[in-house]
Amino acid sequence: MNFRILFALAGAFALAACNPVEQFGIAEERIDTFHARYNEGDAGALYAMTGETFREVTDPEDMGSLVAMFTARLGRIESSERSGFNTSFNNGLNVTTVTMDTQFEQGAGTETYIFHGTGEDMELVGWQVNSPRLMLSPEEMRMLSENEGTASPELPERRVIPERSAD
Repeated sequence: MNFRILFALAGAFALAACNPVEQFGIAEERIDTFHARYNEGDAGALYAMTGETFREVTDPEDMGSLVAMFTARLGRIESSERSGFNTSFNNGLNVTTVTMDTQFEQGAGTETYIFHGTGEDMELVGWQVNSPRLMLSPEEMRMLSENEGTASPELPERRVIPERSAD
């Protein structure tokens, strides 16, 4: 009988520690702030919003280059809607993943945000953006392969090609 009570208390504690509704609310607030800073072009503020794990693999200059590339190829964020959400608790680590379908000025993309931790201690450890507008053109690929092992080539300026409507 005591084992059942202990098990029930442990289960209640685990659910309270990783409340998915609370996790989602905090993640969504942070994503809204992240989008606002992105639209301002403030790579420094975006970098400051990331956690230690993110900063271990990305320095401020890389973040600045990444934001500059996304801005040049995608433009500002016009709208964004959550298309997926997941929370998990593995080996003592809460992981919250939020997927957003985002409409940028120059095309659509899918953003994936990964957070570690809970509550106010939750930190952004991953931000991934997928969009056809981020792919290299065949000409860019050729130029990169021709210059492999040398200084970075000057890639051609990208033309903005409007997306075709589904009509």
